[in-house]
Amino acid sequence: MRWTLRVVAGGCIVWAVLVLLFVAVQYKEAVSDGAPPSFALGVRHQSVFSAIALPAIIAGALVGLRHALAGSPAWRRCVEAAGVVAIFSMADYFWTVLALSAYTGVPAQTLVASTPSLFWLMLPTFTGMAYLAGAQLKGLVQRSGDTTRGGRTARLAVRSAGRTDYVALDDIVIVSAQGNYVALVDRSGREVLHRATMIEMAQMLDGQGFVQVHRSHFVRPSDVVSTEQRRERIASVRLRSGQVLPVSATGSAALMAALNSTAAASSA
Repeated sequence: MRWTLRVVAGGCIVWAVLVLLFVAVQYKEAVSDGAPPSFALGVRHQSVFSAIALPAIIAGALVGLRHALAGSPAWRRCVEAAGVVAIFSMADYFWTVLALSAYTGVPAQTLVASTPSLFWLMLPTFTGMAYLAGAQLKGLVQRSGDTTRGGRTARLAVRSAGRTDYVALDDIVIVSAQGNYVALVDRSGREVLHRATMIEMAQMLDGQGFVQVHRSHFVRPSDVVSTEQRRERIASVRLRSGQVLPVSATGSAALMAALNSTAAASSA
């Protein structure tokens, strides 16, 4: 992920330089053709959007994704996200005041005063939205990078305490919420903590043979040995490992359908 950030950062710098050179040439030709000084305002909007806004959006999305994958604490996310927004906002301002004003000969006060207030808010807004969007890509990236299909055993990259262990999903029978972590329990009863939310785990476990029986628990129906009925629904399940887990009303319907499907497949 770090190398990806470096490559993208380098690409954004090259892109910004090329765009600014293009805009400079375009402005010089326009002025030589008799364009009025007010044309500089249009140059400002065009150059800022092309050379600064696009890299800002990409950087915001990548930082959001990196924070989500690393499970960074909330204070660090807030500080670094604010830092990204501040860096590009200052780049926007100083490009207008220092570089563009000197190049076009139009006073900086004129350029700043002629720019609508909404335009100054667009860059930090787009960067912040890109950060939030990048954080939502975590499930997609983990599903594509942490699991493998096509005849091979799917594995999950378990990140905790500065290390990464790869656990075969076929060995996991229970996934339970534990604060900011989830507990992965295998068939032997061994428990491993993984920094993720239940929503993220639901995305990663999709199609892997798990059923969410409770807001805090996923189980593998093939490892259920008995169920306790209460008011015509499943209230709890016992697994081969001996563990007993509660089952919600919604989870009861999903688990019952999975168990019936497994029973029908076995009889066939």
